[in-house]
Amino acid sequence: WFNPCVHDQAQDRCHRIGQEREVRVVYNDVSMTVDEVMANINSLKSTNASVILADGSMLGSQQKALGYNELSGVIGKKMHQIREERYKHLAESPENMNLPLPPRNKEILLNETGKVNSPKKDSVVSDQGSSCSLSSIFDITSAMHFPNRIFAESDASLAQNTQKLLTSNETIQKVPIIYDIEDSKSVIDILDSDSD
Repeated sequence: WFNPCVHDQAQDRCHRIGQEREVRVVYNDVSMTVDEVMANINSLKSTNASVILADGSMLGSQQKALGYNELSGVIGKKMHQIREERYKHLAESPENMNLPLPPRNKEILLNETGKVNSPKKDSVVSDQGSSCSLSSIFDITSAMHFPNRIFAESDASLAQNTQKLLTSNETIQKVPIIYDIEDSKSVIDILDSDSD
């Protein structure tokens, strides 16, 4: 789906048809394909929707809507990066042409979050009373290797649950989740400890 609101509607529909248990949605995206680009676009659209719906609030007044040229530029840029990375991999080892591509470089992933119109630091208080900065919540969707997508929210208990999920499932790339708590900064680092 090219619209993140459709994802939310599909998840809500599960409850309307009588589902009483928690619904967990996992998206399986193929790395280095258009899936990766659409994940970035959906993330941008979600950010843009929150800007449009902010309507007069501090968040809405600080940002402008995501335009067609910006959106099409992101799609073209990401597809170009994917194509270049594929060609580079094939040029290095043509005998491995039919093998899957290796995971992307961690530094490249962390720099390619695709953030557009990032908000200034506004404080948000979660259900459990901890306050964190909107702009410091790491966008886990953008930084993953994209075998699966998981959406992180702004409370520490979800971060711990996400950490457990990521460490228990071998197929999911492990990424850092950064929270800027009001009094002190805490980083939950769930990167592979073997890489150190």
